[in-house]
Amino acid sequence: MVAWSASATVPAAGFGYRVQWLSGSQTWAESEAADQFEDLKHGSDLATSYTITGLSGGSAYDVRVAAFNADGFSDWVSGQATPTAPAVSAPDPASALSVVAGDKQIAVSWSASPTTEGLLGYRVQWKTGAQTWDQAVSANQFHSVTGTRHEITGLVNGSAYDVRVAAFNKQGLSTWIDATATPTAPASAPDPASGLSVTAGDKQIAVSWSASATTPAAGFGYRVQWKLVTQAWGDAAVGSEDLDHGSDLATSHTITGLVNGSAYDVRVAAFNADGVSDWITGQTTPAAPKPNPKPSLAFDSVSCESSGSGWVISVSWSKTPETLKPDIWANEAKNRGHRGFQRAVAGTSTTFDVPNAGWYQVGMQAKIAGNKKVGDSEPVRCR
Repeated sequence: MVAWSASATVPAAGFGYRVQWLSGSQTWAESEAADQFEDLKHGSDLATSYTITGLSGGSAYDVRVAAFNADGFSDWVSGQATPTAPAVSAPDPASALSVVAGDKQIAVSWSASPTTEGLLGYRVQWKTGAQTWDQAVSANQFHSVTGTRHEITGLVNGSAYDVRVAAFNKQGLSTWIDATATPTAPASAPDPASGLSVTAGDKQIAVSWSASATTPAAGFGYRVQWKLVTQAWGDAAVGSEDLDHGSDLATSHTITGLVNGSAYDVRVAAFNADGVSDWITGQTTPAAPKPNPKPSLAFDSVSCESSGSGWVISVSWSKTPETLKPDIWANEAKNRGHRGFQRAVAGTSTTFDVPNAGWYQVGMQAKIAGNKKVGDSEPVRCR
């Protein structure tokens, strides 16, 4: 700004002040040709100051002022000054920080800094609770943006993150505004169970499955449903049982009160507060238990032949598949004394060595489900 004391000449029509300036190697004539002057003409309140604008910071300027009227210019008063840029400070901070957690990300938004002149943008930084801000910067956990929103991606669900935002210009950063958020996976129904097994019994079905890959938590469980194959799953008569989460969540269930001889569809799904998984299905038919089969054992042949030092009794037999391996022995007909005892004989034949000639009988027994079959062969003579 240029200021001076008024001329002693009483202002009248045509009176005023000329302010002129130049820089560098200019002459005053060149300055005037370049319109580097301003005439402040007489008015009701003639000014004795003027601000020269549009100058270059850091360049020295010569300035001079003269009074003038219709008869000419007074002598000039002069001076020199160098314009300087005003001191720049860091911007005012942003405000109203909002952080919204998503799946492995945080959406950040804020209200703009009131500083507009020289503002270059905003610095967004984030870190985990275990990090320092310096460590976060070293890990490149920051972005510079020009808008007032930013999305931080590639985060770890379930980990809390500190987020902060500052405005910046050439002078530096404003004070920070900060908040905390924890990314989380989107809510969804659990993964399905697998490996469904349905085993029919007497008026019942035993159901088992492999657990869902989803970790059980509050509200988690398995739903077992069953129906006659002639029914639809939407029918009111469909049976259903929810096995809610507990310290030991079952992966099996027995459906009772069914009708023997009727085919049933069975299905199982995992569920939580967000929905029901895909179903796994099976089908079977309850049936009354079959009576215990009785073992059947029959001799096919018994013979005796001489050997070098005695005799050999050869025995063969037949049996039903459910009959267990039989125990078998040979007795002398006179005294019923055992001449050999063989337990759980595999196959359907065996032999006994006996030292004495005479009459023998071969006995067998087998057990199944509490039933016993004992059989004696026709006598055979060794001679």
